[in-house]
Amino acid sequence: MATHAIDSGAMIGPATATTGPRIIAFPMVGNTLGGSHESTIGLLRNLDPDRFLPVVIHERGADRIADFFRDFRTCVAPGFETRERAGQRMSVPRALNALRHTRQRRALLASIRADIVHTNDGRSHAVWGLAARLAGLPLVWHHRADPDARGLNYVAPLLASRVLSVSRFALPADPNSRVLPKAQVIHSPFDTSIAPDRPAMRERLVAELGLRPDTLICGYFGLLIERKRPLEFVEAIAHLREIADRPVAGVIFGEPAEEGLAEKVESKIKALGVEANIHVMGFRRPGHDWIAACDYLLVTAVREPLGRTLVEANLVGTPVVATRSGGNVEALAGGSGLLVEPDDPRAMAEAVAEAERNQGALATMTRHARDAALRRFGMECHAGSVMDVYESLLAEATS
Repeated sequence: MATHAIDSGAMIGPATATTGPRIIAFPMVGNTLGGSHESTIGLLRNLDPDRFLPVVIHERGADRIADFFRDFRTCVAPGFETRERAGQRMSVPRALNALRHTRQRRALLASIRADIVHTNDGRSHAVWGLAARLAGLPLVWHHRADPDARGLNYVAPLLASRVLSVSRFALPADPNSRVLPKAQVIHSPFDTSIAPDRPAMRERLVAELGLRPDTLICGYFGLLIERKRPLEFVEAIAHLREIADRPVAGVIFGEPAEEGLAEKVESKIKALGVEANIHVMGFRRPGHDWIAACDYLLVTAVREPLGRTLVEANLVGTPVVATRSGGNVEALAGGSGLLVEPDDPRAMAEAVAEAERNQGALATMTRHARDAALRRFGMECHAGSVMDVYESLLAEATS
């Protein structure tokens, strides 16, 4: 599809507002790419174009976001950008800052004749939720964070028309929670057709890093934020180096999203003396190709709602060792990966070493994981469920 840029003051046109596809606004905040953007673009690619027209709203100067969604209609939010950073918890000062320019956001939604607003992370909920409701529009609040997130528990009951959660874990455990009547679980979408050449990708990574061909390669994929525990990944690699019977390399694919954490990772690497074993690779796409290059995916994260990398690893045939925490248990249900206790890097290293000694069981687990992922995480299924939500909200709006 060709790129369609929309002037923030221009109307899309009366036909699209009434007789054509209904307009779904997808506002983005900041300029950092993560799992929510991958999931969102998977949804956009599978929406029925005869029924729904997505319009991505990004901020001035958000070049990475604009490029990422270049195949879809886009709109630049007029004259402002937010100061919100990924991973920050909401506070009173941050909440007040998020309310700045609400009137302009509301006017923008009216100018593009949006029918529904679909927000996809904590920052977009905070910045665009009130504007959507003041514009009289249904708000789909896509929740990909902790069950105790303040926005989910205190703001979503007031503003959200529907809450879509990526896992049951991510919803409050309290059956009396005010948000539960509006909530439903829809697992994130994945391209189940991906089939990277694992041997070729592994050779490429080995050559780039100058590794020995028999090196045991373990990967970390995701933003460098405290919840994902990058420091514990470094510790796991240090432990694995001591017990493995071949050379070990840990590769970190991602970028910093919390101030000072990248420096802590570097300090931890030096303190443990694993400078030769840890390689910081930065953000690369497509991520599943690089997951396929690894012998194992190590998911050190705690309270992760439903990590994309676990499912992508299952699809490409890379064995997963993850913490028994959050949505990891749901993602790896039925024996699709190995689970260890949270914040125990030594246990993670020992799980890898044990898997290496039982190659037959490892191959069986990997085949099962792929079959299960194909059944559970297709893009078409996800898009169909979300479109049902849109239709329901539109019907309620006209009843």
